[in-house]
Amino acid sequence: MFGGGKINSALDDVGAKNIDFVRQFLHDEGYVLAGRDVGGNYARRVLFKPHSGRAFVKRLDSDMGANVAHEEIAIAKRRVVARPPVDDIELF
Repeated sequence: MFGGGKINSALDDVGAKNIDFVRQFLHDEGYVLAGRDVGGNYARRVLFKPHSGRAFVKRLDSDMGANVAHEEIAIAKRRVVARPPVDDIELF
């Protein structure tokens, strides 16, 4: 389990809520954690290799973390505009 860092003080601590949710979900479903790196105030980059099940995590320095935080804020501010469908297809 990785992540949940509070990488921007201007944002709510959503990471802590996500950590609590995932811990409870895994417990309720009967999973056992093999490892974790959660919380803190830094961003992470995670590499997962599905063929082996191995995961690698790198904690990013504050400059890279600031870039990630800016990207996250920009994504949160984007407005999704619904466009009418290009084709009229009916599935049944």
